Amino acid sequence: MKFRITLIFFLVIGFNQSIVGAKEILSLELVGKKYFEADPRDIVTIIYRISNNTDLNQKINIVVTLPQNWKVVNPEHFYEINANQQNIRLMSVFITLTTKSGNYVIS
Repeated sequence: MKFRITLIFFLVIGFNQSIVGAKEILSLELVGKKYFEADPRDIVTIIYRISNNTDLNQKINIVVTLPQNWKVVNPEHFYEINANQQNIRLMSVFITLTTKSGNYVIS
C-alpha cells in the first residue's frame, strides 16, 4: 500500500540587503514543479535558479528546513555566484519510510 506525500517547497534567502534602486540583490525561483507527490523512501529533486543582480560576487549560504528525519542527499551549503550571473541548482531530498501521508513544507 502506497501513501502519497505532497511537498510544498518555499525558498527563502537570508542575506544582508542594501537596496540598489528598486533592484533585488539576489532573486530565487523554482524551475519546474512547485508541488510534488512522493512516496516514503523516494528521493525528490528540486530545481531552482538563483540570480545575482549586482556588480559584485555574492557568497551564498543555503539553509534548508526539512520535516523530521528527512535528509538532503546532496548537501551544498556554501557557494559563490559571480556578478550579474544566474546559476541553476539541484537539491535532492530523501523521504523516510516512517513518513505518513500529508502535506509537508520544505523551506
